[in-house]
Amino acid sequence: MLDIRNLTVRNEDIFLLKNVTLRADNKEWHAIAGPSGAGKSLTAHAICSLVPKSIEQISGSVMFRGNNLVKMKKKSLDALASRSIAYIFQDPRHFFFPYLSIYKQWDDMVKIQYPKLSKKERKIEMLEALHAVKLPDNVLKSYPSELSGGQIQRVALAAVWLMKPNLIIADEPTSALDALTSQHIMQLFQTLREEIECTILMISHDLREVFHYADTVSILADGRIIEQGNTASVLLSPQSALTKQLCRAVPSLYRPKMEEDLLKPLFSMKNVHYVYPKTKKGVKDISFSLYPGECVGIVGESGSGKSTIVQLCLYLLQAQKGVIEMKGKSLKKLSAKERRFYRQKTQAVLQHNQRSFIPRQKVSRTFLEPVRNIPVKERQLLTQNHEREFAESWMSLVGLCPTVLDRKPETLSGGQQQRVHIARALSINPSFLVLDEPTSNLDVLSQATVLELLQQKTGDSERGTLFIGHDISVVDKLAERFIVMKEGEIVDTFHKNNMWSQTRHSYTKLLLKASTWEGLA
Repeated sequence: MLDIRNLTVRNEDIFLLKNVTLRADNKEWHAIAGPSGAGKSLTAHAICSLVPKSIEQISGSVMFRGNNLVKMKKKSLDALASRSIAYIFQDPRHFFFPYLSIYKQWDDMVKIQYPKLSKKERKIEMLEALHAVKLPDNVLKSYPSELSGGQIQRVALAAVWLMKPNLIIADEPTSALDALTSQHIMQLFQTLREEIECTILMISHDLREVFHYADTVSILADGRIIEQGNTASVLLSPQSALTKQLCRAVPSLYRPKMEEDLLKPLFSMKNVHYVYPKTKKGVKDISFSLYPGECVGIVGESGSGKSTIVQLCLYLLQAQKGVIEMKGKSLKKLSAKERRFYRQKTQAVLQHNQRSFIPRQKVSRTFLEPVRNIPVKERQLLTQNHEREFAESWMSLVGLCPTVLDRKPETLSGGQQQRVHIARALSINPSFLVLDEPTSNLDVLSQATVLELLQQKTGDSERGTLFIGHDISVVDKLAERFIVMKEGEIVDTFHKNNMWSQTRHSYTKLLLKASTWEGLA
């Protein structure tokens, strides 16, 4: 079905991909894994001629259904791809029109795919697609901005269900989803593969997911395939040093004992209520406290209200009921000056940080922007050597080469972009750090590096950290206490010492089961 031979992508004298060769037969699930910046997404982009023109020097062949995609003219390739290839991007929100409902965006696609269907029949097809990915009917009326990250990813997968292609290229399809939803999506891929006999090429940094679902795998590093073969053979008996390192870095749940900090809260919510007027969804009666030097984890599936909590913490939304306090003072009662200071000392690493880069500017400008906006005395303390040296030191701390500062954001992988933002958030020494899926776009090695760095920084005696995540095994690396949310409400709270207690809520037990993978952990 898909046969790639000696695929090479070069930018002047720099090889971004070199002699990549892989094959995925009909109904086969092939995964490409490797560290951030290895060329995983670039391989997928090159297959569909999505490589930016500025670096497009491609050789080799990509054979699909008797056609060499590398040699095809754009018009012919577009015609073939629209019928036979579905591409699911890392952050599908970029590929939806923000001012059109999901229904309007899908209707034209369904007309092309099913030209003989009436308007009513087309809608029935759309609803069946939504049900297949466990989304309610009212999503059709929704706009992309009204959906959570997990919901928008499932909308993209529902579109694939409608299209029924021969080849699905999935670029980190579950990186933004909670563990339970991820399992459902992977099972949906399996069902699709069986029902429409399609081939799946999946880009992933989650080796647990690769291990359980992919038939074959290619390990990519520095643009070259270093190991390839049957998934179980490669991951259970790795031959290369890097593959061994990747497998060892897979996170697993652990239970160290820690004592709770009984200081006065740094941040708290008391009976907070916020419901979106249109969808009637949101959060209800939320109460919790965060202490200095403590990390609290909030876990739950997509749509459980985690993102609403983040917006309330950042004062992007104001509670309709209840009180949100920082150091004992209500956010609603802060003066304009105090609010500016609160926002300076509250930093966030969000799920999709790609949109917060300054377009067409070097990475260094985005990184240094918050440093240049803090008070003069503090800025002088932070940058007493030199801005460049300061920025380079932080790039090294998060495992990036300092030269990324001179690159444009679009030339970085999703994982590299995320690490830049983690460095930026930590660099100004915030009092309150909000982590919203901070490692969702990172491979396991990068994830381990970043989690180790965050562990060091969240151990600060003054800083409080709120870690929002869907993978409880990752959140467990930092959090001392856990809050479990479902459908906008807190259903369970516990110290990590009591994580495995039989008294845990049934939903918590489901999350724990979904995050525990055997074979690699």
